[in-house]
Amino acid sequence: DEMVEIGNNLQRIRELSVQSANATNSATDREAMNSEVKQLTSKIDRVNNQTSFNGTKLLNGDLSGALFQVGTDAGQTIGINSIVDANVDSLGKANFATSVSGAGVTGAATASGSLSGITLAFKDASGAAKSVAVADIKIASGDTAADINKKVASAINDKLDRNGMYASIDTSGNVKLESLKAGEDFTSLSGGTSGAAGITAGAGIQTASAASGSTASTLSSLDISTFSGAQKALEIVDKALTSVNSSRADMGAVQNRFTS
Repeated sequence: DEMVEIGNNLQRIRELSVQSANATNSATDREAMNSEVKQLTSKIDRVNNQTSFNGTKLLNGDLSGALFQVGTDAGQTIGINSIVDANVDSLGKANFATSVSGAGVTGAATASGSLSGITLAFKDASGAAKSVAVADIKIASGDTAADINKKVASAINDKLDRNGMYASIDTSGNVKLESLKAGEDFTSLSGGTSGAAGITAGAGIQTASAASGSTASTLSSLDISTFSGAQKALEIVDKALTSVNSSRADMGAVQNRFTS
């Protein structure tokens, strides 16, 4: 049926997202995968728009709570508790914290040393405060601020499975953080005691706040042409699959009641 087709398309999008998240893919590979994702999303949208009965859309969520008379007496009805809204602008809705950037170290290293004591603080999807200590960063003589900030980003990403925060370098050379897990929120990236000559002592990573809010993403906003985009796509698709599978189960139970 139509929900099976939507589910199959979602599964394919998930497969492509997993592939795109792999570092062995080139930018060209990821663009090709992203193009297929756009096509699959269009198919889901078409199924949603074309699935109707007697002029009534069946997969836009409007049938949730609908009652059907099945007997000759009052109250002999069967109700549909919920049905998925398969509109690509609604399906898989997930909120991701707005990305933030903060200045990293300043100066260039004139001697080898290390940067230590960096802590990443954040709130998980339940709102609980969490923190992760970032491993000490080795600094070589001659490392520029840009070199060191890249090492900081890499050290943060080594803990990606524990904090869900992805670090990169923005166009200004600052450390940029974005949440890859729906509902999580960045609190601060602080500390950073310098043990290398030439680097401003204690500059580390300046504390920043994620009070800038969050952005809602759905199937229509999928973009797996980057690592972070592919990771977010997995969150969105998993939410969409949960909604579709739950709706299929509910509709199967309703159908059994109609035929019993």
